[in-house]
Amino acid sequence: MIKVLVADDELLVRIGLRTTIEWEKNGFTIVGEAKNGKEAIELFEKFDADILITDIRMPVYDGLEVIKQIKEKKRDLKSIILTHYDDFSYAQKAINLGASEFILKNNLTSDNLLIILKKLSEELKPENSKEHKNLADSDHLYYTLEKAILTNLSKMEYRGLMNILGENSFYPYFFVAYGKISYNDDLDLDLNNGEFLKNLSNVFVSKDNVRQAMMMMEDHLVYLYNIDFKTDDYRKEQGEITNILKRNIKQFFDLDMFFGVSSAGKKLSDIPMLVTEGKKACERCFFSDDKVILYDPSVEEIGDENVKIKPDVIRRYLHKSDIDGLCDYIEERFDKIFLTYNKMGVRKLFIDFISLAQIIHQEKFSEEEVVNDEKFKYIYFDKLADFRAIKKYVKDVYRFVAGKNEDKTYSYYINKSIQYVQDNYERNITLDEVAEYSQISKSYFSLLFKQETGINFSAFLTNYRIEKCKEYMKESHYKIYEIAERVGFDNPYYFSKVFKEKVGISCKEYQKKYYKEKQ
Repeated sequence: MIKVLVADDELLVRIGLRTTIEWEKNGFTIVGEAKNGKEAIELFEKFDADILITDIRMPVYDGLEVIKQIKEKKRDLKSIILTHYDDFSYAQKAINLGASEFILKNNLTSDNLLIILKKLSEELKPENSKEHKNLADSDHLYYTLEKAILTNLSKMEYRGLMNILGENSFYPYFFVAYGKISYNDDLDLDLNNGEFLKNLSNVFVSKDNVRQAMMMMEDHLVYLYNIDFKTDDYRKEQGEITNILKRNIKQFFDLDMFFGVSSAGKKLSDIPMLVTEGKKACERCFFSDDKVILYDPSVEEIGDENVKIKPDVIRRYLHKSDIDGLCDYIEERFDKIFLTYNKMGVRKLFIDFISLAQIIHQEKFSEEEVVNDEKFKYIYFDKLADFRAIKKYVKDVYRFVAGKNEDKTYSYYINKSIQYVQDNYERNITLDEVAEYSQISKSYFSLLFKQETGINFSAFLTNYRIEKCKEYMKESHYKIYEIAERVGFDNPYYFSKVFKEKVGISCKEYQKKYYKEKQ
């Protein structure tokens, strides 16, 4: 029997887990139920459980601390995290600690729990342990993917690689999902952490017919899937798997991504071609509203038309203060380059527009005056998510050059977002929500907010909440946890930590000092 330990501070969740499946009939037994992290560690020491099912947020010790302490004693412990939608910051840490699987509480069913339990029980068998896994393991998929991306192997070298790895030990098909991360200045995630990436590559695959490996390259994640398709509609299955991956990455890590999906290959030697196909399909996402694009030969059809701008036309519009006419001209130039699906051509057009805007802006100032060139950096091209965002950014730069934002501290979008924070700071508001309210894309909003305020959105929100906390502490006798709830912190322990980091003294010390002074 596989020994399972359950840890959750919600009684109904513990009852639900106990009754949701026939444990012993399926080869499992619940050896203990803990209502907090301390109890979970004590029960583990008593029963030496094989699998831990734990909530993230619990009294005394949270789920992360429980995993950390138990894995120090039992390295091959398998852990299943029960989590809510907004726990992605905790989920990142759990993956770094080596958590095996995640289940959203609102998606907890007997079927998906049993699938995960059986998968983990297979991994616990000695012949399937880390030291004894066969060469179809994801480590060897990673090795193959690395060779395909970083080296140019000949067919003879690939045949040698197949002999080493044993091609017959793989599932019949391979495909690549080539993903690009959309810029987010608020992202607090170390994507260069090798252990994190290694753990992440296995978190979301619970099917018994698919394995995957992943590589990180700058702002791209490349997934190699080895799969035994269950139907004849391979393309549909590829799309479903990639959309689940995209949705989970967004859900747990707040990363927006675009994916290009290759065709399906049958041989290891197909993998370099599949990587290229995935990359080509991913590049087409730049021009599309679809964030997952399946490869077909048409994505390689790229025009080479060189679209140029006419500086005298642009200066004439600015001289007449005809901003609408200028925006129509910008729209026409970009619409023309759009038809080529040539991203390098779009980049060149962007640079042409921005460099001219910078020249015109600098002409307004004398040589002695310091000019703020922040809006005229070419690197913003790579931080904007797609073609539509690029076009909008160019229009906004020319509105700025035309003086439409003179005598304003912030642009219309940032003023609108700040007002939204001031009206809603007590709620669990997100970057996505505020960007949508401001009517611009998340990546553009993130870039613009940092550009105009000097800090990212999450830092601004935290600072504003801390200032509201200070007001409450000076003006009222509320308890610390009540103040935390009133300003949008749902975890008083986290609130206390942030407050001390920002203010330099603890909440109690601040309240004692300033509330008493007022009295």
